[in-house]
Amino acid sequence: MGHGRSGTSILATLFRKYLQIAFGTESQFFVRYYHQLDRYGDLSRERNRRQLVDDVSGERFFQRSRKYGIRLDVDRAVREADPPTYAGVLSAIMRQSAECQQLDRWGDKTPEYSRHLPVLRELFPSAQFVHIVRDGRDVALSGYLMHFGAKNAYAAACEWRDVLASVDAFRATVPESSFIELRYEDLLTRTHETFARLMRFLDIDDPDGRVSALVGTQASGDLRAGNFDKWKTELSRREQEMFAAVAGSWLTRYQYEVSPSTRSAPGPLGAIYWEADNVVRRMLMREYWADTVYKAGLRLRAHGLPLRMWRSTGGVER
Repeated sequence: MGHGRSGTSILATLFRKYLQIAFGTESQFFVRYYHQLDRYGDLSRERNRRQLVDDVSGERFFQRSRKYGIRLDVDRAVREADPPTYAGVLSAIMRQSAECQQLDRWGDKTPEYSRHLPVLRELFPSAQFVHIVRDGRDVALSGYLMHFGAKNAYAAACEWRDVLASVDAFRATVPESSFIELRYEDLLTRTHETFARLMRFLDIDDPDGRVSALVGTQASGDLRAGNFDKWKTELSRREQEMFAAVAGSWLTRYQYEVSPSTRSAPGPLGAIYWEADNVVRRMLMREYWADTVYKAGLRLRAHGLPLRMWRSTGGVER
């Protein structure tokens, strides 16, 4: 987990490649269906459970994850949901995902879940959470190029700060054995040490250190060495000062360089201006609209769910 563009994708790739932990693309649906569970009724009833798995099977996670060999057998997931709860359904689905990759252990990386960690903790009490942090100014630069994420320094600083605050609040509620935090920059520059620490946390057996050493020597092809501190040359002085004014305390907390500045965070009117600028810039990107149409379809599907379920199953079984 972590703010988007903080290294969650490359970390998931390294976990899959070197630690034998299965990952697909971002699931994106765990929390959304959690908030719609009342529509499905009693999941101990097979009819309701099947409707849930059928709906989940239409998520783009399964289309995007085909490159990893992931396929979903709906009948099997319905049958193997143990216990017959939402958490049991998700576990059955993700176990299949792992088996398709010929692996036993599974994980997920969906940056937006960083704002919903208590829900994940409720669903998976024994889960372990890996939080990766990247200098927010490099996150901002990377996000400028994508159809998602903030499109100016003010909005980027607000989003980065808020995600870190949300994760920090969650961290205070779980034992040390359930949570670990690392910096993206350390992953690039101290790969061997960082992975040795992760393996201890995940209780992965590596008594002679061979696996962590392998990562340290071979991961250079997976990692972009030197892919940090780009903000120093690619963000304007004004953008650097704006970011520091909004999220400087978090930069300092994670030991990122912060230059002295007299700039203060924008007031209410300034905030409205920069938020509007952020929205307009995002709307000018073609990919933004494709994603927006997909998400609108999800909302329409959710609103139409009760009637569709009634017609197709004879009613939700309570």
